[in-house]
Amino acid sequence: MSDKPDLTEIARFDKTKLKKTETKEKNPLPTKESECLLHYSIHNNATLPHPNTSLSLS
Repeated sequence: MSDKPDLTEIARFDKTKLKKTETKEKNPLPTKESECLLHYSIHNNATLPHPNTSLSLS
């Protein structure tokens, strides 16, 4: 056995045959805006808006 790996398969690998994919984060980290809304709603007994609603915190 050799300590060096066999790189012949890597040399023959063709990146052009790979399929294009688009990934989307399943569980994204909360934004500052969502953290503020959650904190506000918990302490003021308020309901949160729908997640697809855009908000402006003024």
